[in-house]
Amino acid sequence: MPAFGTTDPARDLVLMLDTGVVLYTLLFAAVFVVQWLRAPLRKWTDPTLSWAIFMAGMAFNSVFFILSDFFLAFPPWLEITTRLGYLSMIVALIAFFFVIETIIPYTRYHIASGLGVFFAVLTIVIPFDLMDAVALIASLETMLILSLFLLYAIRNTSGRVRRSMETIAVGFLIGFLGYIGRSEFAYNSLGPSIYLLAAVFLVAGLLLLGATVLSSPSLDELNWREQLLELYVIGSAGLLLYDHTFQPATDMDRHLAAAGIAGVQLLFKEILNSREGLNSLAVGDTHVMFGHGEGFTVVLIARKPYRILADKIIQFIQMLELVFRRELTEETVRPIDPERAGRIVSAVFA
Repeated sequence: MPAFGTTDPARDLVLMLDTGVVLYTLLFAAVFVVQWLRAPLRKWTDPTLSWAIFMAGMAFNSVFFILSDFFLAFPPWLEITTRLGYLSMIVALIAFFFVIETIIPYTRYHIASGLGVFFAVLTIVIPFDLMDAVALIASLETMLILSLFLLYAIRNTSGRVRRSMETIAVGFLIGFLGYIGRSEFAYNSLGPSIYLLAAVFLVAGLLLLGATVLSSPSLDELNWREQLLELYVIGSAGLLLYDHTFQPATDMDRHLAAAGIAGVQLLFKEILNSREGLNSLAVGDTHVMFGHGEGFTVVLIARKPYRILADKIIQFIQMLELVFRRELTEETVRPIDPERAGRIVSAVFA
């Protein structure tokens, strides 16, 4: 049923806000699709593509709800447009849930996306009178999953990406309150004023969400574990003290590699007349990241030079100095205990 009368100024304001949701979310979706198409390595599980699908789904959700609330609020179109509105949002969320399941390293069995498929089928077959109840349960399930994902993302990122995820969490909360407030249950219980305020919340939440995702660094940082390749702890004389392989790489002499890395670092220090060693080095698609402790250097070889990996190197150095201070400061430096060092690797890079 229409939320307002045909000549009500509040109706016109809500319609304008809902139209703004459609225009801005479609614009954000188009920008994300272009970013995904321009990426050198496109994946169907790329977070950028999932954001595009999410924004497009919210746009179509608003389109169908505009039709059901203001223009086609009579049988059979009311039921058709309402079902399509819920379905467009749920289908978009299924794609986003699938991406979440590929990022979070927990046993998940695609429970989130499976629930999304269940609600999508339920939206098609359930009696129309029960649609509001199904929509409320699906919304709560969505908010729970997104909250868990955002909590994980905030805890496992740093720097600009972490600040972006915190802002995204705020945007989701504002948008969720707006979405709930625009439901028929909220309108019937709380009146048109809440419906109008919810429309403002929805616009603000989606604008904040889209602008933050658009300006944030790569959200692939959430998947930083997949970027790890090799880890070396090298003494000041180029002696390999410890090495760890995260993923199978080219078979090579680890001690020779350590000596070569130490030699390159020394060469650049002399050329640039610098007291500090290298911080990072790119070799093709591989990035070599350095961290410097007292009398030793930690070298992390990764696919991407994410900020969180630089923070992990610092944390690893601090724990090495705490556990192996005596061994690392002896005049005769020897390889450190691989078992204890391995436990530190597990603690830092788990």
